[in-house]
Amino acid sequence: QLRQAIEVALSRRKLLLETGLGPEQKPILLKRRDGQIERVHQNTIIAIEAYGNYCHFYLTNDRRLTQRMKLKEYKQSLPARNFIQIHRRWVVNLALFERIDKQTQEVTVAGMTFPTGTKFNPELLKSLYK
Repeated sequence: QLRQAIEVALSRRKLLLETGLGPEQKPILLKRRDGQIERVHQNTIIAIEAYGNYCHFYLTNDRRLTQRMKLKEYKQSLPARNFIQIHRRWVVNLALFERIDKQTQEVTVAGMTFPTGTKFNPELLKSLYK
């Protein structure tokens, strides 16, 4: 039994290392248009775009899922150290951050470019140097 428990613990550790998910990074359940519920891991979310009462989730597998919920509500459920609001419409995953261009006021995350708002720049720069 001890050997089996050790093997289970090691396989869980390996899975956590491969996916980058820690205990605080719980998957998010997103409902699709066809009624299916899909589990999305936080490390696969590149960015979230606010669109009125909806949010568009841009994922690493070139998919976009739309949910009926305000950005403010999703922002509260995501870990602040990984996700930061860079514009009134955009929250990005800092784990996938590539670069910031201060001249054009844009951020590149996982190959996608997003605008930054001057209001959010100090917080963004502070988060990058943590």
